[in-house]
Amino acid sequence: TSDQEVHYGFGWRVAEHRGRRTAGHTGETMGFRNAMVRFPEERLAVVILTNRNESSPRELVLRVADLFLK
Repeated sequence: TSDQEVHYGFGWRVAEHRGRRTAGHTGETMGFRNAMVRFPEERLAVVILTNRNESSPRELVLRVADLFLK
């Protein structure tokens, strides 16, 4: 793959959310799921830490970010 096709590096997923550049990371194991997404240009970072197996913290991170990124 070419460098332009890769959206992951150093453990961070580089993407966009509603036209804004993001860098984020998720993690999980038995008993917890977590997510962090940064919006570098907006100087915003949202972190969700859970102690649940059935949660979807990345979706929640983006919903919380939307409250600040009007």
